[in-house]
Amino acid sequence: KKKKKNRLLEFYIFQDTSVTNAENHKREVLEFRKIMNIQPPEKSSSVQLTTDANNQHSLVGKFGDINQRFLFDTGASITTVPKAYLGLFIENTLVRPTSKKINLTNASGNSEIYPVYLADIEIGAQIFKNSEIVFT
Repeated sequence: KKKKKNRLLEFYIFQDTSVTNAENHKREVLEFRKIMNIQPPEKSSSVQLTTDANNQHSLVGKFGDINQRFLFDTGASITTVPKAYLGLFIENTLVRPTSKKINLTNASGNSEIYPVYLADIEIGAQIFKNSEIVFT
């Protein structure tokens, strides 16, 4: 049997103004690689962040041929997509339904249960297969 190797997906995020701790993050990644004995990737990927007036960062990803702007949230556990896209994504077989449901609470404290779908999300040169998404 072949051993599955851990894969470290890295993005070197760049922007002129708002990412101030990029060097610290790079040092942490290099230290993690050293501890885990992980070789650096053969080619890296850069993704440009956009910052809005509220200092929120976003980036553009793709579902098939559909571009989608994502809020860059390093603590997020699931990807959300506007509900208006659901029909289009199903029609173009960009999502696959699952039997899983998730209870999400918005910033106002309101909770709602959503069905979870699987989709392949392309960000830069990376494709994240079978990513869990919900349409909110």
